[in-house]
Amino acid sequence: MAITYLKRSPKTSSTDDTKTREIVENILKDIEKTKEEGCKELSKKFDKYEGDVIVSKEKIEEIKKNLDQKTKDDIQFSHERVRKSKKICRSTIKKLWARF
Repeated sequence: MAITYLKRSPKTSSTDDTKTREIVENILKDIEKTKEEGCKELSKKFDKYEGDVIVSKEKIEEIKKNLDQKTKDDIQFSHERVRKSKKICRSTIKKLWARF
């Protein structure tokens, strides 16, 4: 049975996979050339973020001291879930590899 479309949207830069691929490839090539400085520029452009890219241990400790207990508990909970999920995935992968 043939598909009948009621409407078709024209391809634009936001829907054209070829154009999107080209944009992403150019961004990745630029990052290869410009390294950290390029990442900072992209962060400014896309995220509107101009802070430090690498955070010092001192800054991390300072931030940790100022966090409320609920936030700390939420972070710990999320961390434990990620670790548990990773452990389960790793176990599954090992079992799959054992079959081959």
